Amino acid sequence: MEIVSGQEAIRERATALESNLTTEKLAFDLPPYVVDLLTYPEVEAEKPSLERRVRRRVIYSRHALDIGDRFSRVAALVELGEEARMLGSSR
Repeated sequence: MEIVSGQEAIRERATALESNLTTEKLAFDLPPYVVDLLTYPEVEAEKPSLERRVRRRVIYSRHALDIGDRFSRVAALVELGEEARMLGSSR
């Protein structure tokens, strides 16, 4: 287990992990985030791993998809091959 503390260290480690993916990425996507999702180039950052045929399976919270144009960016990732699901309401 690796413990990473601090926003910059978390961003750096996440970037390194993303660039070294070879087989599969499983993720839960929910706030809070260490990047500003209104300006983060999400599709450009994740496209290379999808082009390498890394299987990406992500479960998004409803709140995650309500931020800015996030829903359309996730739709673009799905077009590139990401398998995305949305977490249902807790009601």
